[in-house]
Amino acid sequence: MTDKWRLLPMKALAALSLVLMLLPLFLMSGALLLPDLPGFGMLMAAGCWVWGVMGFCMPGKGRMPFALLGCLILIFLGVRHGMKVGYEAFVPYGPGIVYLILLPPAWGRKTWAEWSPLHWSLGVFAHLAGQFLMGRLNLETIHVPMQAGFAVYLFLFLMTLNRQGIRESTHGERKPPALMRRRNQVLVTLLFIPALAAACWGALGQLVENAWEAFKRWIGAAIEWLANIFRTKPVPLGEIPKEASPQSMLPMGGKGDGEGMSPALEIFLISVAALTVLVLLIVLGRILFKKLRSLIRRLMEMLRRYTDASNEDYVDEAESTLDIDERKRIFKDKLQRAFSHTRPVPWQQLDGRGRMRRLYQQFLMRRPEAVGLTAREAVKKEKSLTQEYSKAFYQLYEKARYSDHPIDAGEADAIRKEIK
Repeated sequence: MTDKWRLLPMKALAALSLVLMLLPLFLMSGALLLPDLPGFGMLMAAGCWVWGVMGFCMPGKGRMPFALLGCLILIFLGVRHGMKVGYEAFVPYGPGIVYLILLPPAWGRKTWAEWSPLHWSLGVFAHLAGQFLMGRLNLETIHVPMQAGFAVYLFLFLMTLNRQGIRESTHGERKPPALMRRRNQVLVTLLFIPALAAACWGALGQLVENAWEAFKRWIGAAIEWLANIFRTKPVPLGEIPKEASPQSMLPMGGKGDGEGMSPALEIFLISVAALTVLVLLIVLGRILFKKLRSLIRRLMEMLRRYTDASNEDYVDEAESTLDIDERKRIFKDKLQRAFSHTRPVPWQQLDGRGRMRRLYQQFLMRRPEAVGLTAREAVKKEKSLTQEYSKAFYQLYEKARYSDHPIDAGEADAIRKEIK
């Protein structure tokens, strides 16, 4: 139970990945067939995700029945909804049923390996097709969630590829170091942010344009306010007559009887106000430029440190079982066998040391996946040997390779009989 709760966040992330794979189906079916319920697709996707995560908390044999129960509930709701507004309303419930059926088999797989590259590729294709159809069908109501979902989906795709690459680099024997995983996550995140900004440049450009227009309106209002301070004729409240006409309240320089401001002074004051705002903008821009340059330098330094540290911390513990001299000898023997018809020395004429060396060479020839592992690692993976013979095999081979001690030929014969 403890392991299940420890894996829950990662499995919830895998369930979210499947939701994002099917997100175009959720959103487009809801927008096309249920236009009166604009949030139906998002609500259906969120509900299926919650139900799926709850299914992971069930016992192993109860996960599929729990998912089928969710399918029955969706079928009931879809039929009921279809009877009210039309049977086409059942279609938006279909992606949820597909989601609940696909999810339970993934619970038993390794974390970050719940979905194969084929699943991820189909999800990318579904999103690209959804983006194309969304523009053709003028489904502007789902534009933002589709874009956001695609961005998150691509980010999870990159993180999955990164995790699987790290796992393969350690030959799948053990979990990669936590420090390496964190550093790779930071690197992938920092590299993904510029790509995301480039992909969403249209929306970002519109946002920047709206912000600039609002800023210009604010600057214009500030300049007008400063000019009105000097342009308005102040009148004490106690001196305002009850029968005052609207013309008497006009700004100075208007058609009223008040004393007006000269046009030159008015232009001067407006120019001073504009110059003040311009100086403030220059100072603010200079400060922001320095901060941005400092931030970029820190990010680049962080990337460099992470990259260097990752290279230093990673040590590939797998080593070849053959040294350089032995590789040369084996290569030479292969060439001699290829260009000559000389037969190898018969087994019975070899001593114990020669028999163990040949036995291990034959073992590697029949098991190419063992190349690159140590003799101890390769022999331990052999299922056909018992623990007793497995231990004797790699101990005798190490003795034959690394020492000058004599080896009993009978022991090599006994191990040869056990190897299939």
